[in-house]
Amino acid sequence: MAETSQSTYALFKHEEGFLKLERPSKYLHITNKKIYDRLRQTEQDFSVAALKDLLGHCWHVQSLHYELGHYFLSDAPYFEEELSLATLINFEEKSIIRPTEAHKKTTATVEKIITKDEYENLFHKTYENLLAGNCYQLNLTSLIELKISNTDDLINTFLSIELYPKLGEFAHILSLPFEERLVISNSPECLYEYDHERKKLTTRPIKGTVADHLGKDFLINDVKNTSELNIITDLLRHDLSAIGKNFSKVESMREFFYVPGLIHQYSKISVELEECNNLSLVTSLFPGGSITGAPKKRVVELIKNIENKDRGIYTGSTILNFDNIYKSSINIRSLDIASSSNLALYGAGGGITLLSDAESEFFELKAKANSFLKVFFKDVKI
Repeated sequence: MAETSQSTYALFKHEEGFLKLERPSKYLHITNKKIYDRLRQTEQDFSVAALKDLLGHCWHVQSLHYELGHYFLSDAPYFEEELSLATLINFEEKSIIRPTEAHKKTTATVEKIITKDEYENLFHKTYENLLAGNCYQLNLTSLIELKISNTDDLINTFLSIELYPKLGEFAHILSLPFEERLVISNSPECLYEYDHERKKLTTRPIKGTVADHLGKDFLINDVKNTSELNIITDLLRHDLSAIGKNFSKVESMREFFYVPGLIHQYSKISVELEECNNLSLVTSLFPGGSITGAPKKRVVELIKNIENKDRGIYTGSTILNFDNIYKSSINIRSLDIASSSNLALYGAGGGITLLSDAESEFFELKAKANSFLKVFFKDVKI
């Protein structure tokens, strides 16, 4: 087996440490132009029909880029240049890895970050669409460019016993050498999770974030964050109800959790579902409502025009379907690293409503970036 195949692996936070999957038996890389079979070294032309057929199969790991969602929300082609949409992999081996004792934090330099003036320009474009009634909420984001000093040290930091309690529920690593990419995600957000015994599908959208020093009461009493959560909860109720024969229900309208430097609020919505169909789940729920907005179809079109760049892995999803675990993240707090150069993209942003103001939203963007950077790197802050 080739070196690139041997060094392909997926690693997920697990109750016993980390679940590691390796030795791929099937590996498909899908772009908007081609579907590449990396192990057989063959390719075929891309089509939406072929994409949906492949997503109807069972895959241990699916890495879905945000731009894939355009092909579920519209029949029109959205992208002229070739770009990645998804990676689908089945693996032959699994192991459980315990957190390691020693680690050495690496450094990074910020190569490019949006300025306050640039952000305010995007904010005002978004706000004009809100005033015009084109949407109710739009998740406005930006990508930060970083140069990583040492990715081995970064991986060791992720695996360390010191960091383990700070890892999000959906934290994972994807080593994808066929694509010359390394993904390191500390995502706390759930797109969906399926309980096989109870036959229940659950989503937990995060909507509403403040710096931890402000406290939970501030978040509870903040009208803007409450509005965000209400809008997206309603959107996800609709999305879940469309999947099964039963109506979804809100199990909890507002819960809270802490991550380094931040307090998040989220709701919990579920629907009874006898069996899961991967294609149905992906086409109904992806991309997540919390990182797009409402109404979703219109907002996805607006985001493309306003942000004017590809999000890639950021706000996409990683799906794990293995050993009775069936869950999907929303990839916030995530690094997409080019293996050949150690250049990385990190995305951050937040939901914009008519109650938003540019200065607060820009501060939130930086706070979300620092929440990740100060945990994984030495002496990096924006």
